[in-house]
Amino acid sequence: MDSKALSLRSSPTAVGSEVAEEMTSHYDDIMGFLLRRTEQRAEAEDLTQETMFRFLRWRESRVARNPKRVLFQIAQNLLVDRSRRASVREIACFEDNESEAITQISPTRELEARERLTELRGILDKMPQRAREVFVLNRIKGMKHAEISDRLGISKSTVEKHMIRALALFRAALENRD
Repeated sequence: MDSKALSLRSSPTAVGSEVAEEMTSHYDDIMGFLLRRTEQRAEAEDLTQETMFRFLRWRESRVARNPKRVLFQIAQNLLVDRSRRASVREIACFEDNESEAITQISPTRELEARERLTELRGILDKMPQRAREVFVLNRIKGMKHAEISDRLGISKSTVEKHMIRALALFRAALENRD
C-alpha cells in the first residue's frame, strides 16, 4: 500500500477533505457532461447531485486512484438507468392506450398501414448498415444525435450525414413507387 493510501486510511479528516477535493474539482465537468446529454438543467443538476452522493458512498470503502474516471462512470450509469426508466414508462403508456387505439382503426386502414410498414421495412433493409442503425436509434428509439454519437463512437456530424442519407433513401424509394 502506498503512503498516500495509508495516510488516508489512518486520518478520517484527511479522507473527508480528500473526497471533498475530488468532488469539487470535477463537479463542473460532471455537470457539463450530464447537461449535454439531458439538455435539461434541472435534470442535469439532479443527476450531478446523485453522482456525488454515490461517489461518497463508493469512497467509504475504497481509495480512488482516478476519481474523475469513477465520477464519470457513475454519471454514465445514471444516464443509462434514466434511459431504461423512460423506456419502461413509454411501453407502459403504449400498452395502456393500445387496446383503445386498435378498436378505432378500420380493417381497411389496418391493411394499408401493414402494407406501408412492410414497404418501409423493405427500404430500411436495403440501406447501408450504419445509416440504418443511426435512423433506427434516432427515429424509432428516440435518441438524440449526440447520444447516438456517443453510443456508436462517431462524430455528431457523421450521425447527421447518416440521417440525411437514410432520409434521402426513404424519399427516393417512396417517390419511385408512385
